[in-house]
Amino acid sequence: MTSVIKFTPLSGAYAETPLCYMLQVDNLRFLLDCGWDERFDPSSLGLLASLAPQINGVLLSHPDLLHLGALPYAVGHLGLTCPIYATLPVKQMGQMFMYDAFLARNRNENFETFSLDDVDRAFEGVEALRYSQKFAVAGGITITPYQAGHLVGGALWHIKTDTEDILYAVDYNHQKERHLDCFVILGIEKPSLMITDAYNALFRDQKKRQEKDSALKKTVEEVCRSPKRGNVLLPLDTAGRVLEVALLLDGMWRNAWKRGEPEFSLVLLSNMAANVLDFARSELEWMSDKVQKDFQDSQRNPFSFQYVKVCHSVEEVLRIRGPKVVMASCDGLSTGFALDLFIQWASSPRNLVIFTSRALPGTLARSLIDNPNQKRISLDLPRKVPLQGDELRDFLLEQEAKEAEERENRALLEAAGAEDDDDDDDDDDDDDDAMDETVDEADGAPNGSGGTAAARRRASLRRSRSGSVHA
Repeated sequence: MTSVIKFTPLSGAYAETPLCYMLQVDNLRFLLDCGWDERFDPSSLGLLASLAPQINGVLLSHPDLLHLGALPYAVGHLGLTCPIYATLPVKQMGQMFMYDAFLARNRNENFETFSLDDVDRAFEGVEALRYSQKFAVAGGITITPYQAGHLVGGALWHIKTDTEDILYAVDYNHQKERHLDCFVILGIEKPSLMITDAYNALFRDQKKRQEKDSALKKTVEEVCRSPKRGNVLLPLDTAGRVLEVALLLDGMWRNAWKRGEPEFSLVLLSNMAANVLDFARSELEWMSDKVQKDFQDSQRNPFSFQYVKVCHSVEEVLRIRGPKVVMASCDGLSTGFALDLFIQWASSPRNLVIFTSRALPGTLARSLIDNPNQKRISLDLPRKVPLQGDELRDFLLEQEAKEAEERENRALLEAAGAEDDDDDDDDDDDDDDAMDETVDEADGAPNGSGGTAAARRRASLRRSRSGSVHA
C-alpha cells in the first residue's frame, strides 16, 4: 500500500534561514535537521516548540549551527526525547560547534538559553551511523546516510518504506575538495520525493578551486609582507570549513619555509581548536581517497599541522609578534573571537578581513559583504562588568536571602527526618504490643485495638517518606 507522505518546512524555505523540516511518513514524524542561527532567539522556534514532543526521530545532515544549532535547546527545553541519527563526525564536530557557541556567548553575557549540560544530553543520545549503513526504525522504515561532501561527515539521507524512496539532500557538493570527495548516492535513481535546496543557484561567480586558492594566497602575501605588514582575519566556523582553509594555508606556509622563513604567523583561534584538530586527525576514513592515500604513503596525518599555532584567547594571539593570519570563530561576526579581533584591527587600513563564505542576513559579516565600502559601523557589544554601588548591594542581599532560605529548608527537612525516626520507634513498640495481643486472642484473650494492619501501613509509609527526605 502506498505511504502517505507530508512535508512541512519549519525553517529554511523561501529565505536564507536555518534548516529545519518535518517529514511525516504515515504515522511517523521525522525532523530533518534542527538548525538555529547565532542569535539563539527562542521566539524563532515557535513551530518546532509545538511539534517537538510528537517527533519520532531526528536526522542530522551537517554539524554546523545552521543544521543542528537548536538541538540542545529542543532536548533541554522543548520536550524532544526521540532517537537522533547522524554520522560520527557530525556527532563529534556538532558538539564542538555547540560548545564553542555557548562559550563565546557566555564570555560576554549571562547566556542562559541553553547550557553545556543541555549540549551533553543532546549529543549523548545521538546514534552514530556509517555511510551506506541501512538502519531500521519503526514502521518498517529504513534510513541510510550517504556522503554529501561540503563538511566532514555531511550526509544525504535516504528514507525508504516498502513502496517509497525519499531523498533528503541539502548542502551537498558536486566537486571534490581539498579533503573531501563529492557526494555519493548509490541505488537511488528516481526517488518518490527529493528534498533539496538551491542556495547557490543564483550565485554565478563560481571560479575553479585552483583559482580561488591562488587568489587567497596572493592576497595574504600582499597584506602580510613588507612594506605593508598588516594582519589578515578570516572569520570561519568552528569545525567545518575551517579544516579546508587550515589545510590550504598550512601547505602555503610549508612552501614558504622551503624558500626561507616566512615573515608572518599562521594562527587558529577558537575555544575548541585543539579538540577539533584531535577529532579531525581521527576521522580520516570520512575524508577523500587522496587524503587517505597520502596518509598511508607518508604516515603523516594531514591535520598534524606544522605551522598552525593553536590559540584559545585573543591575548595569546596579540602576544605573537609580527604580522599574523588568524582563522577565528565565528564566521558571522556576531560574537566570538573573530568579532573581538575585528574590533581591534578594523581601524587600521593595513589590515584585511577575508570572508570565505556568505553569512546569514542580519549578521555583521553579511552587512560587510553586501556593503564593502562602508566606513563607519555601529555595534551593540554586551560585556560582563563588576557590580558596583546599589547593584552590588542588592545582589549581595539577594544572595543572603537565598542562602537563608536554603538553611531554613535544610533545618525543616532535618527536623522532619528526626520526627519520623521517633514515630518509627513508637510504631515498632505498638506493633509488638499488637502482635502480643493477637497471640493472646489466639489463646482466647480479647483483641487490643483491632487496627494493627493500618498501623503497620502508616509506619511503612512514614519510613518510606523519611527515606525519601534523607535521599
